[in-house]
Amino acid sequence: MDTNTTHINHRQRMYERYRKSGLDGFAPHEALEMMLYYVIPRKDVNPLAHSLIDTFGSFSNVLDAHPDDLIKVPGVSERCAVYLNMLPKLMRLYNTQKAQSSTPLDSASKVIDFISDLFYGWNKEVFYLLCLDAKCSLTQYVQISVGETGGLHVHPKKVVESAIRYNSSQVIFAHNHPSGVVTPSDEDILFTRRLAVVMATIDIPVIDHVIINETSAYSFARQGEMQQINKDVNIRIASPIQKYSTT
Repeated sequence: MDTNTTHINHRQRMYERYRKSGLDGFAPHEALEMMLYYVIPRKDVNPLAHSLIDTFGSFSNVLDAHPDDLIKVPGVSERCAVYLNMLPKLMRLYNTQKAQSSTPLDSASKVIDFISDLFYGWNKEVFYLLCLDAKCSLTQYVQISVGETGGLHVHPKKVVESAIRYNSSQVIFAHNHPSGVVTPSDEDILFTRRLAVVMATIDIPVIDHVIINETSAYSFARQGEMQQINKDVNIRIASPIQKYSTT
């Protein structure tokens, strides 16, 4: 049988499997093979799927890899590398957009659930601002800063401008510790205190700061620290604002 015909028939069987039962029963290399069909249309990509997983160690590591590293694997074009790297980011956008239209972020647990999707796929330290209305509904989430070699630098001006732009009645800070414990450092605590003072000048209280990694999360409000910070800097949360639960 013609080799090209064999590949076409194999792909058709893979498509039919997916349409029948989704990815249930697919091995990681088969799922990756399905994805590669869309950027490598006329070639047997099964060996490449195996090669990628062997090189990076797992399916998830392939998708988390930088395009510059992906392109070093024989058979991976620049277009293919960008496509693979983009997939976790698309899922993050999907999950956060879906969550944004659902329940209010009126408790620490709901915030943790939401930002788990927001930080999905990030292997760098990132700082987000969650802008809330008076009922704790999310009006917008804003990526304020992405960390580089020198660390994470958050500019108060950008935080203030974003909070005002999205008509925030209150805000929540969120950032990740991708390779460390979630317990805040002295620098995290000092930064939170300083920025809470800045936000108080525009009458927008900071009701929580949540730090997250792949397995756990730390809420300043849950630990009573956010309340103490706001008390110390003489910030009062206006009565019309819905109560934020620390559970």
